[in-house]
This record gives sequence, structure tokens and C-alpha cells, in this order.
Amino acid sequence: MFNRSILAVAAIAFASFGALAASNSPLHGARGDSATSGGGTHKLVNVTENWATAAGIGLVAGFNNLDNPTTVKCGNSGGCTIISEAEVQIAPGSGALWAICMLVDGNYANPGCPYQGTLPGAGSYLTGNARTNFAVAFGSHTVQTQVYVSVASTLGEWQSDYGVYKP
Repeated sequence: MFNRSILAVAAIAFASFGALAASNSPLHGARGDSATSGGGTHKLVNVTENWATAAGIGLVAGFNNLDNPTTVKCGNSGGCTIISEAEVQIAPGSGALWAICMLVDGNYANPGCPYQGTLPGAGSYLTGNARTNFAVAFGSHTVQTQVYVSVASTLGEWQSDYGVYKP
């Protein structure tokens, strides 16, 4: 009986944690590559930069691609880490949730796609930032940045940088 009680409590706690994790991201708890190393010294090999002055471009509710898919190369036989950084400015609809998301080979990079917060009323621009990482093997890889909005919004300025690092 005691073991069943512990299992029941553990199952409820696990289910609650999953619901909590799902509430902080439009990905509903999905994460990037969990095999990424926890740190250490890496050397920057290459940076690719995409940006636009996009004031007035409409964003539909859901995921919106900011840049075109971009190819980066890992020339290290032991693999690389792609570290991406983005700054995005939007004019939201009132009460909208929004997130900046980075994809590597179609997968969301770590730590996923966390919300930037709830947006105030229409008529004001906000700027958010994101920094992600994703471990990749030797070869060519496709990177892309998305912005998620829960209601139609307006895109302002943005920039995405993709750095390829080797251990």
C-alpha cells in the first residue's frame, strides 16, 4: 500500500510538472537536443548574420519565419555547437503572448521556445532577446529564426546571429 501511495504521488507530481513546463512555451514542453554538453570552452569558427528593417509587416497568430533557412557548416570531425542569438521587436495585440524560437535542421534549439511575456496594449513596440544552443555533427546544417505570437501583431526590427563553435 505504501509503495502504491508513493507511485501515485510521483505520478501526480510528474503530470503537474509537465503541465507547468507546457505553460511557459508555445511548444508545450518540447525542448531541443538534450544531448548538448553542459558547457566548457568552445572556439568560434564562423558567424552568419541575418537582419531586416521590417517595420509594419504583419505577423499572423502562430509561428512566423523571420529569415529564410540559412546553411551553416561544422568542419570539426568531433561536431560543433551552434549558438544563436536574436533580437526581435514587435508591436503586439493586447494581452498577446510571444516567443522567439530558433530552429536547427528543423528542431527547436535549447532551451526550447520560452515565452518573452505578455504584451501590453496595442500601439507600443517591445523588444525581446533569445540565446539558444544546439549540438550538431560534422557537415552542413540549416538554421532559421521564428517568432510566435498568440494574436496577430506587427513586426519591427530584428536580427539573428548564428555562431558555429567547436570544442
